[in-house]
Amino acid sequence: MTDEYTVLAGAYVFGALPGDERRRFEDHLGGCAACRAEVAGFAPIPALLTNAESVAPVELPASVPEHAAERVTGEHGRLVRSRRRWRWVATIAAAAAVVLLAVLVRPAPAPEPDRVAPVASGPVIGAVTLHERAWGTALSIELEGLPQRDRYVLWVVGPGGMREQAAIWGPTPAGVAIVAGASSIPTGEVRAVVVADGTGSELATGEPGT
Repeated sequence: MTDEYTVLAGAYVFGALPGDERRRFEDHLGGCAACRAEVAGFAPIPALLTNAESVAPVELPASVPEHAAERVTGEHGRLVRSRRRWRWVATIAAAAAVVLLAVLVRPAPAPEPDRVAPVASGPVIGAVTLHERAWGTALSIELEGLPQRDRYVLWVVGPGGMREQAAIWGPTPAGVAIVAGASSIPTGEVRAVVVADGTGSELATGEPGT
Protein backbone atom coordinates (compact mmCIF):
# COMPACT_ATOMS: atom_id res chain seq x y z
CA MET A 1 0.00 0.00 0.00
CA THR A 2 1.52 3.33 -1.09
CA ASP A 3 0.96 6.76 0.46
CA GLU A 4 -1.25 7.59 -2.52
CA TYR A 5 -3.59 4.72 -1.78
CA THR A 6 -3.58 5.59 1.92
CA VAL A 7 -5.05 8.98 1.00
CA LEU A 8 -7.45 7.45 -1.48
CA ALA A 9 -8.83 5.19 1.26
CA GLY A 10 -10.11 8.16 3.26
CA ALA A 11 -11.43 10.00 0.22
CA TYR A 12 -13.12 6.79 -0.98
CA VAL A 13 -15.06 6.38 2.26
CA PHE A 14 -16.14 10.04 2.21
CA GLY A 15 -17.32 9.79 -1.41
CA ALA A 16 -14.74 12.32 -2.62
CA LEU A 17 -13.30 10.25 -5.50
CA PRO A 18 -14.39 10.93 -9.10
CA GLY A 19 -15.76 7.96 -11.01
CA ASP A 20 -12.56 6.84 -12.77
CA GLU A 21 -10.45 7.23 -9.66
CA ARG A 22 -13.04 5.38 -7.58
CA ARG A 23 -13.07 2.43 -10.01
CA ARG A 24 -9.26 2.33 -10.06
CA PHE A 25 -9.16 2.28 -6.28
CA GLU A 26 -11.83 -0.44 -6.05
CA ASP A 27 -9.79 -2.58 -8.47
CA HIS A 28 -6.76 -2.04 -6.23
CA LEU A 29 -8.74 -3.02 -3.12
CA GLY A 30 -9.30 -6.48 -4.52
CA GLY A 31 -5.62 -7.32 -4.18
CA CYS A 32 -4.52 -5.18 -1.22
CA ALA A 33 -5.42 -6.33 2.28
CA ALA A 34 -3.70 -3.29 3.82
CA CYS A 35 -5.95 -0.90 1.91
CA ARG A 36 -9.04 -2.91 2.80
CA ALA A 37 -8.05 -2.55 6.45
CA GLU A 38 -7.52 1.19 5.92
CA VAL A 39 -11.01 1.53 4.43
CA ALA A 40 -12.47 -0.45 7.33
CA GLY A 41 -10.82 1.97 9.74
CA PHE A 42 -12.43 4.97 8.02
CA ALA A 43 -15.82 3.28 7.57
CA PRO A 44 -17.40 4.26 10.94
CA ILE A 45 -16.66 7.98 10.52
CA PRO A 46 -19.54 8.91 8.15
CA ALA A 47 -21.99 7.36 10.60
CA LEU A 48 -20.45 9.38 13.41
CA LEU A 49 -20.92 12.54 11.36
CA THR A 50 -24.58 11.69 10.77
CA ASN A 51 -25.35 10.76 14.36
CA ALA A 52 -23.08 13.15 16.22
CA GLU A 53 -25.90 15.39 17.40
CA SER A 54 -28.84 12.98 17.24
CA VAL A 55 -29.05 12.35 20.98
CA ALA A 56 -32.44 13.65 22.09
CA PRO A 57 -32.73 15.87 25.17
CA VAL A 58 -33.31 13.94 28.37
CA GLU A 59 -36.76 14.35 29.88
CA LEU A 60 -36.84 13.11 33.48
CA PRO A 61 -39.91 12.46 35.62
CA ALA A 62 -40.58 15.04 38.33
CA SER A 63 -40.13 12.33 40.95
CA VAL A 64 -36.41 11.97 40.23
CA PRO A 65 -34.39 13.60 43.04
CA GLU A 66 -32.73 16.86 42.11
CA HIS A 67 -29.16 15.65 42.65
CA ALA A 68 -29.79 12.57 40.46
CA ALA A 69 -31.39 14.70 37.75
CA GLU A 70 -28.34 16.97 37.69
CA ARG A 71 -26.04 13.97 37.31
CA VAL A 72 -28.07 12.46 34.45
CA THR A 73 -28.26 15.85 32.67
CA GLY A 74 -24.52 16.30 33.14
CA GLU A 75 -23.76 12.88 31.64
CA HIS A 76 -26.04 13.65 28.70
CA GLY A 77 -24.24 16.93 28.07
CA ARG A 78 -20.86 15.21 28.23
CA LEU A 79 -21.99 12.66 25.63
CA VAL A 80 -23.23 15.35 23.25
CA ARG A 81 -20.02 17.36 23.64
CA SER A 82 -17.96 14.24 23.04
CA ARG A 83 -19.86 13.43 19.86
CA ARG A 84 -19.56 16.99 18.64
CA ARG A 85 -15.81 16.86 19.28
CA TRP A 86 -15.52 13.68 17.20
CA ARG A 87 -17.57 15.35 14.49
CA TRP A 88 -15.00 18.14 14.25
CA VAL A 89 -12.10 15.67 14.27
CA ALA A 90 -13.71 13.57 11.56
CA THR A 91 -14.58 16.64 9.47
CA ILE A 92 -11.01 17.96 9.65
CA ALA A 93 -9.63 14.53 8.77
CA ALA A 94 -11.94 14.29 5.78
CA ALA A 95 -10.99 17.78 4.58
CA ALA A 96 -7.29 17.00 4.93
CA ALA A 97 -7.72 13.77 2.97
CA VAL A 98 -9.49 15.55 0.13
CA VAL A 99 -6.88 18.34 -0.04
CA LEU A 100 -4.00 15.86 -0.06
CA LEU A 101 -5.77 13.82 -2.72
CA ALA A 102 -6.07 16.93 -4.88
CA VAL A 103 -2.32 17.49 -4.54
CA LEU A 104 -1.53 13.90 -5.48
CA VAL A 105 -3.73 13.76 -8.57
CA ARG A 106 -2.95 17.29 -9.78
CA PRO A 107 -1.26 17.13 -13.22
CA ALA A 108 2.44 17.94 -13.21
CA PRO A 109 3.21 21.47 -14.45
CA ALA A 110 4.31 21.67 -18.07
CA PRO A 111 8.07 22.10 -18.52
CA GLU A 112 9.40 25.47 -19.57
CA PRO A 113 10.08 25.91 -23.31
CA ASP A 114 13.55 24.94 -24.52
CA ARG A 115 16.15 27.71 -24.59
CA VAL A 116 18.55 28.00 -27.52
CA ALA A 117 22.04 29.44 -27.33
CA PRO A 118 23.20 30.39 -30.86
CA VAL A 119 26.93 29.89 -31.37
CA ALA A 120 28.76 31.95 -33.98
CA SER A 121 32.41 32.74 -33.47
CA GLY A 122 34.78 32.81 -36.40
CA PRO A 123 34.38 29.61 -38.41
CA VAL A 124 32.41 27.89 -35.63
CA ILE A 125 28.65 28.13 -36.01
CA GLY A 126 25.72 26.19 -34.61
CA ALA A 127 23.52 26.11 -31.54
CA VAL A 128 23.17 24.54 -28.13
CA THR A 129 19.58 23.76 -27.10
CA LEU A 130 18.80 23.62 -23.38
CA HIS A 131 16.05 21.26 -22.21
CA GLU A 132 14.66 21.69 -18.68
CA ARG A 133 14.86 18.60 -16.48
CA ALA A 134 14.04 17.99 -12.81
CA TRP A 135 17.74 17.42 -12.09
CA GLY A 136 19.04 20.39 -14.12
CA THR A 137 19.54 20.80 -17.88
CA ALA A 138 19.92 18.41 -20.81
CA LEU A 139 21.77 19.86 -23.80
CA SER A 140 21.63 19.13 -27.54
CA ILE A 141 24.79 20.37 -29.25
CA GLU A 142 25.07 20.90 -33.01
CA LEU A 143 28.22 22.61 -34.29
CA GLU A 144 30.17 22.89 -37.50
CA GLY A 145 33.35 24.63 -38.56
CA LEU A 146 35.29 23.30 -35.57
CA PRO A 147 39.09 23.56 -35.95
CA GLN A 148 40.97 20.30 -35.76
CA ARG A 149 41.63 19.39 -32.13
CA ASP A 150 42.10 16.14 -30.23
CA ARG A 151 39.35 16.95 -27.76
CA TYR A 152 36.48 19.41 -27.27
CA VAL A 153 34.62 20.41 -24.12
CA LEU A 154 31.32 22.21 -23.65
CA TRP A 155 31.10 24.30 -20.48
CA VAL A 156 27.88 25.65 -19.00
CA VAL A 157 28.19 28.99 -17.19
CA GLY A 158 25.84 29.58 -14.25
CA PRO A 159 25.23 32.39 -11.75
CA GLY A 160 28.31 34.24 -10.60
CA GLY A 161 30.40 32.83 -13.45
CA MET A 162 30.52 29.29 -12.07
CA ARG A 163 31.34 26.71 -14.74
CA GLU A 164 30.32 23.10 -15.10
CA GLN A 165 31.56 20.66 -17.74
CA ALA A 166 28.51 19.44 -19.65
CA ALA A 167 29.98 17.43 -22.53
CA ILE A 168 33.26 16.17 -23.95
CA TRP A 169 34.01 14.58 -27.32
CA GLY A 170 36.94 13.62 -29.50
CA PRO A 171 38.30 14.61 -32.90
CA THR A 172 35.86 15.67 -35.62
CA PRO A 173 37.61 15.28 -38.99
CA ALA A 174 34.78 17.07 -40.80
CA GLY A 175 34.59 19.79 -38.16
CA VAL A 176 31.01 18.77 -37.32
CA ALA A 177 29.75 17.73 -33.89
CA ILE A 178 26.28 16.49 -32.93
CA VAL A 179 26.45 15.42 -29.30
CA ALA A 180 24.42 15.47 -26.10
CA GLY A 181 25.36 16.86 -22.71
CA ALA A 182 24.02 17.38 -19.22
CA SER A 183 24.44 19.87 -16.38
CA SER A 184 23.07 20.14 -12.86
CA ILE A 185 22.62 23.90 -13.34
CA PRO A 186 18.88 24.69 -13.75
CA THR A 187 17.94 25.76 -17.26
CA GLY A 188 16.72 29.16 -16.13
CA GLU A 189 20.06 29.89 -14.45
CA VAL A 190 22.30 29.13 -17.43
CA ARG A 191 24.02 32.35 -18.45
CA ALA A 192 26.18 31.09 -21.34
CA VAL A 193 27.73 28.06 -23.01
CA VAL A 194 31.39 27.87 -23.97
CA VAL A 195 32.99 25.56 -26.52
CA ALA A 196 36.66 24.95 -25.71
CA ASP A 197 39.39 22.57 -26.72
CA GLY A 198 41.22 20.15 -24.45
CA THR A 199 43.74 22.80 -23.37
CA GLY A 200 41.01 25.17 -22.20
CA SER A 201 41.24 27.57 -25.13
CA GLU A 202 37.81 28.96 -25.96
CA LEU A 203 36.65 28.35 -29.51
CA ALA A 204 33.14 29.84 -29.36
CA THR A 205 30.50 31.05 -26.89
CA GLY A 206 26.77 31.58 -26.91
CA GLU A 207 24.07 33.01 -24.64
CA PRO A 208 20.67 31.33 -24.40
CA GLY A 209 17.64 33.36 -25.35
CA THR A 210 14.58 33.68 -23.12
